[in-house]
Amino acid sequence: MTSAFETFWRKGFQGAGLTEILKQANLTKGALYHHFPDKKSLGYAVVEEVMGKMMEEDWLRPIREAEDPLLGLEVTLQENVERYGETLVQLGCPINALAQEMAPVDEGFRIRMYQLLERWRSEMSLALQKGRELGIVREEIDPHRTSVFILATLEGCAGLARNTQRLDLLVTCAAGLTDYFRSLRTPHS
Repeated sequence: MTSAFETFWRKGFQGAGLTEILKQANLTKGALYHHFPDKKSLGYAVVEEVMGKMMEEDWLRPIREAEDPLLGLEVTLQENVERYGETLVQLGCPINALAQEMAPVDEGFRIRMYQLLERWRSEMSLALQKGRELGIVREEIDPHRTSVFILATLEGCAGLARNTQRLDLLVTCAAGLTDYFRSLRTPHS
């Protein structure tokens, strides 16, 4: 499924051919169709399993496990920009790219992409709520509203980088988001 994910990310779901996916994965059509009745089923599995796992490892777990949720957001953002910056410039965020392409044309993709994005937003909201309870995040900060803003900004940063093909804009956007995270802190934390 990793080969399918990489091909979907590079070429889009509609532009990705099964022949290319099979060649990269070193599989036969029979082996693929044994597990997936069609390309759409493979795409759904990529969203649920590959993209979900990637999001969990790269974003959710580090944020969830951080003792200081704001520092966790900041460090996680920086690590992901360093790890994926060049790829984000070339290809954009894989979640956003697939959502933009497929949500308007396939309800199954729309639901799965929404669930993935909502899980990401929800984990950030929980981290911000935890931060409020610990006295790190200012009391007047609304975790739900703020997490929607952060997610939209993250996706916007990746989209800007992809559309301009400029890493410096991704880095600048991430720095601005880091400044925003710091503005959420209580004065004594």
